[in-house]
Amino acid sequence: MHFHFTDPDVWTGGFYELVLELPSQDDLTTANALAALWGSPQLSGCFARNDIEPTQQVALTLNSLPIEGHLYGIATLNDEQRCVCGTYTIHFENEGRWLGIYMPMSALARIYSLDGYTFGTAAPQLERTLKTINEWFYTIAEEMYKRVPFTFGVIGFEPDFTTAKMQVAQGIPEVRWDGFVMPTNDRLLWYPPTEYGTQYTQ
Repeated sequence: MHFHFTDPDVWTGGFYELVLELPSQDDLTTANALAALWGSPQLSGCFARNDIEPTQQVALTLNSLPIEGHLYGIATLNDEQRCVCGTYTIHFENEGRWLGIYMPMSALARIYSLDGYTFGTAAPQLERTLKTINEWFYTIAEEMYKRVPFTFGVIGFEPDFTTAKMQVAQGIPEVRWDGFVMPTNDRLLWYPPTEYGTQYTQ
């Protein structure tokens, strides 16, 4: 049997994620967004616990997902690789309600060569890998926007999404480690990262 959720350390190392600002802060919008997200054919799940294998749990139904806490599943990426994933929602009274979908770095490192990212230096293989992951998250954002139009999105390693939104309001940064997804005239604009190397020092 291949274990997904209960592999040692599979949920560690921080998250690479897509975080979306929802158009409204009400619970119904959040529930609809979660249902739209987990209804994607690229996601399998979702489940309430990540310490029990999916085969040993009953999947939650899309019309009754809890809007607080984390939910867990399996993502199928564009190259057919599979990775554990999760979602969460977070609410800031003056900064909106946000929905995040993430894949743990330790799980991604079992699939791709990440060269210790977010530490280390930029390399062609690392850039190709991160572009593959970014493209998958952007595909998810495109699917979501058709069902629940969001107001802003950011893709990257644990991005500071509220700060990113404020920065983008002043103009797209020329140098950026995160990618931005911005609705404009009923379509999405994608501003990918310009940097794929060190974000932090050891």
